[in-house]
Amino acid sequence: MKDITRWLQAPDWRSVWSDLCRESGRVWRFFRAGFAEDNCTFAAGALTYTSLLALVPLMTVTFSVLAAFPVFQTVSADLQNFVFENFVPAAGEVVSEHLQDFAQKASGLTAAGIVFLVLTAVMLMANIDSALNAIFKVARKRRPLASFLVYWAVLTLGPLLLGASLVMTSFLVSAPLFDDAAETIGGRARLLSVLPYLAEMLAFALLYMAVPNRPVRWRHALGGGLLAAVLFETAKRSFAWYVTSFPTYEAIYGALAAVPIFLIWIYLSWLVILAGAEFTYALGNYRQRDARHGHSAKHFVRAFRLLQALWRGQETGDGQSVAALARAARVDSGDANDTLESLMRHKVVTQEDGGDWVVTRDLHRYTLRDLYQDCEPTVPWPQDVSAATSSQAYLAAIGQVGGCLEEAFGRALASYFEPLPSPQMKQKNGVAEA
Repeated sequence: MKDITRWLQAPDWRSVWSDLCRESGRVWRFFRAGFAEDNCTFAAGALTYTSLLALVPLMTVTFSVLAAFPVFQTVSADLQNFVFENFVPAAGEVVSEHLQDFAQKASGLTAAGIVFLVLTAVMLMANIDSALNAIFKVARKRRPLASFLVYWAVLTLGPLLLGASLVMTSFLVSAPLFDDAAETIGGRARLLSVLPYLAEMLAFALLYMAVPNRPVRWRHALGGGLLAAVLFETAKRSFAWYVTSFPTYEAIYGALAAVPIFLIWIYLSWLVILAGAEFTYALGNYRQRDARHGHSAKHFVRAFRLLQALWRGQETGDGQSVAALARAARVDSGDANDTLESLMRHKVVTQEDGGDWVVTRDLHRYTLRDLYQDCEPTVPWPQDVSAATSSQAYLAAIGQVGGCLEEAFGRALASYFEPLPSPQMKQKNGVAEA
């Protein structure tokens, strides 16, 4: 009864709102700094150039895959209309006609030409992979063969998933349950207007989860997908309004106006996608300080516990995955991945081709102080404090602390990881020595 009474009591909304604003501000600052430091505007320009080269190959591969399955042959036209109506504003009809013409001509190429088209499409996905891995601070990329298999799976399974989603959407729209739901929320058109947001949010979320070579939580990916979907729809409507209200490009370029309009839209689309990726990364990492500004004490503790888990696991001679190490060290998998990548930059650990982690340093010589320095602490080692930049009181205090730390931090890590002798073992050793 007391729990129910406590639950029914009015919460301190002022405190809740204050905490929400503070956390939102931290996420925003982390997101803004990451977007600038990762140079997302330049990355969007590079992806725009690659997209222009790979767009026709992507369409050719997509429609060729759909044509191989009779059930999806009638979906190709619907897929084209859906893409250009919902993803390409203003100049979509003109661009659609030209791209369809290019794709039809490309379908008649020889085997060597088709291989070139596929490689061009793979090049686009490789650039996407590189851009997202840079945002998510992935230190080790996939091997070329593994990357090619992932890209090929996207090229072949992506069109099938798109076709299946359109078939399911057509089935749901024609079902009586859809009409009942439309009446409930106030109209069929209103319900249909929500579908592009949902499709875009799920597509962006899958992109943010599948492409980076590191674990990404689904709720963070959905948060980034939601932001990207809202920004995408806002940009689409705003860009369409500007192009139709201020026909500057038509006046300058005439019949070729669709080309610069399409290029600008591709650039804006990549900006939105990269912004969603930065937001996804910010949601999972905004509580951590960036390595260039120093790690907190928690990073040092995580590094110690992860190295201890690696030390014990390597007694069998095998490496361990991030998930296994996170469980053994009792830390979050995302934090474990960040800490391991930081240690890999200092050549303390490395990641094998299969994705498992192993220790590369001799922990019988690698001391606790070495680990402390490799964690890039915000508090310097006592002996490293400059007398010119510190007060005499601080130097005296830090000198006393340094004397106590030297003995403990000068020991090798292996001495901490090795099992301590039990009291019975100590007693036996004492009797034997006597």
